[in-house]
Amino acid sequence: MSKKAYIDGLAEVGVHNLYRAIDLLVESNEALQKRVFTEVAKHASLELNLIFLDTTNTYFETNEDTSDTGLVKRGYSKEGMSELPLVSIAVAVTNTGTPFRSWVFPGT
Repeated sequence: MSKKAYIDGLAEVGVHNLYRAIDLLVESNEALQKRVFTEVAKHASLELNLIFLDTTNTYFETNEDTSDTGLVKRGYSKEGMSELPLVSIAVAVTNTGTPFRSWVFPGT
């Protein structure tokens, strides 16, 4: 990690500590996203009078049981293939194309 990112004054952080930090990030997902967005919008002077939202789905090719639990749902892909395990993805961007939010939903 120390060769890929540098933060002045931060001691080297072990990869397992980073994995544990991910759990904290997942638990505070909504609050964290809102705070990060607010700070970025403020400091980057994002214009949010008009936003664009794009959605798509993506499928998985697998032999494992992907029964309809969690995010994976069986449905038709945009390529017209039926009964594939899918997830839906959405991204919101400003009117200048700056992405500021993304979501993953159950596929349908």
